[in-house]
Amino acid sequence: MLEPRRRWVFSALVFAMFTMGVFEMAGMLVIFGFIRGISAGPDGRRAGPVGHLLEVGLDRMLTDTAFALLGGALVMGVILFKNLQSMLVRYQVSRFLGNLNRRISTQIFAALLRMPYERIVTTKDAPRGILQKTADVLSDCFKASTQILADAALLSMVIALLVFVDPWLTLGAVLAFGGVGTLTYRGMQQLLRKMGRKERKAKRGATQTAEDAFRGIVPVRLKDNIGFFVHEYTRSLGTSLKVQRKKGALGRVPGTANELLLTFCVTGAVSYLVLSGKDMGDALPILGVFGFAGLRANRAMSRVNTSFQQLRMQADEFEVRLHSLLEFAPEVMGQEAVDVSQSSYLAEERPLPPGVDGRLSSEILLEHVGFKYKGSRFPAVRGIDLKIPKGAFVSFCGASGSGKSTILLLIMGLLRATEGKVMVDGRNVNHHVRIWQNGIGYVGQSAYLSSGTVAENVAFGVA
Repeated sequence: MLEPRRRWVFSALVFAMFTMGVFEMAGMLVIFGFIRGISAGPDGRRAGPVGHLLEVGLDRMLTDTAFALLGGALVMGVILFKNLQSMLVRYQVSRFLGNLNRRISTQIFAALLRMPYERIVTTKDAPRGILQKTADVLSDCFKASTQILADAALLSMVIALLVFVDPWLTLGAVLAFGGVGTLTYRGMQQLLRKMGRKERKAKRGATQTAEDAFRGIVPVRLKDNIGFFVHEYTRSLGTSLKVQRKKGALGRVPGTANELLLTFCVTGAVSYLVLSGKDMGDALPILGVFGFAGLRANRAMSRVNTSFQQLRMQADEFEVRLHSLLEFAPEVMGQEAVDVSQSSYLAEERPLPPGVDGRLSSEILLEHVGFKYKGSRFPAVRGIDLKIPKGAFVSFCGASGSGKSTILLLIMGLLRATEGKVMVDGRNVNHHVRIWQNGIGYVGQSAYLSSGTVAENVAFGVA
C-alpha cells in the first residue's frame, strides 16, 4: 500500500515519534532536576542535572536567585522546544495520513469509474457507498495504528527514564501496569468485537427497513403497514443506540483501571522508599518523577487501549474492504489484478491498425450475441444476429425487460457479450472500446446533469 518513497517517509516519521518520547523524557528530567537543585548543599553546590549543567556551563556556583532565574529559563526553553517538536511531528503525521488517504481514495474512485458497467449496475453496494466506506475504514485503521506507534514511543521513553531513576521500582510498576493492561485488553477485545458486529447489523437493519418502506410506499400505505415498518426501524435503531451506550461505558474501563493502579503504585512506592531506608528529601524528587510519568503513561496507555479496541471493532469490516480492494482496485495494494476483465472495462483494449481511425465506415454486426447479468437466472438477451449498415436508422421495440437497453449497451461497448461477438467494421468492439465510445452520441431516459455550472454541463465531454 506504501510505495518505496512513502515507506521512507513513514520510517522517518516513526523515528520522529521516538524523538518525541526522548524530549518528553528530557522535559520530565529538567522539571524535577530543577526542583531538586533549589537548595544548595553544604559545599554550596546544587544537586540534580539542572544545577550541575548550569554550574559547569557558567564555571561558578549559583546563588538561589541566579539558579531560580537561569534554571527556570532553561526549564521553560526545554518545555517550549519539546512542545514545538511535538506539534511539528504530529502535523507531519497528520499530513502524511491525509495525503495517503487522498491517494487511496483517488485510486479507489478511478478504479470504480473503470469497473465494467455490468459490475456497477449489479454490485450490492452503490459505488459511492463503496468509496466512502472503504476510505473511512482504512483512514480509521491508519489513525489508530499511528496513535499506537506514537504512544508506544512515549511509553518506551518513559520506562527508560524510570529505569535510570530506580530500576527495581520501575520493574514493579511495569509488571503491574503491563499485567493489568493485558488482562483488561484480553477481557474486552472479544466483547467489543461482538458488540461491533451487533451494532453494524442493527444499523444495516435500520437502513434496509427505511429503504424497503420508501421503495414500496404504495403497497405499504394500501396495506396499512406503516406501523410495522416504524416498529422495525425503532427496534433496529434502539439496538444500535444501546450498543453505543455500552461501548461508551466500557471505554472508561481501561482508564479507570490504570488510574486505580497508578494510585496503588504511588502509595506502594512510598512504602518501598521508606522501607528501603532512603532519605525522604532525596526520595521526594523520585516520587515526583514516578507520579508525573505515571500520569503521562496512564493517558498514553488509555489511548493505546482505545486504539486497539477500534482496530478490533474494525477488523471484520477491514477484511471485507481489503478483499474488495484486491478485487476491483489491486493497484492500491501494490498488486496486479488476477482477472483484469473484472476490474477494468478497458481490459481487452488494443491499438488500432495503421491507417484506421476507429470510426464506423461500413457496418455494425452482432453474431449470435447473448448476455446474462451476474446473479440472474436467465439471460437478458441471447442468440441475437443483427447487421446494421452505416447510415441506417434502427429502432428496437418490445415489452419492458425484453432486452432493448441491453442490446444498445452491448453495441456501445458498455457491456461485454457473454456469448458471441459485437463487431464494428470487422473489429471486436471491446478491443477498441475507448475510440468507439468517443464517437457515440447518447440520450438516455433521464437527462444527465452534473453539479457544475451551466457552461460546464454544456461543455461536458468536449472541454
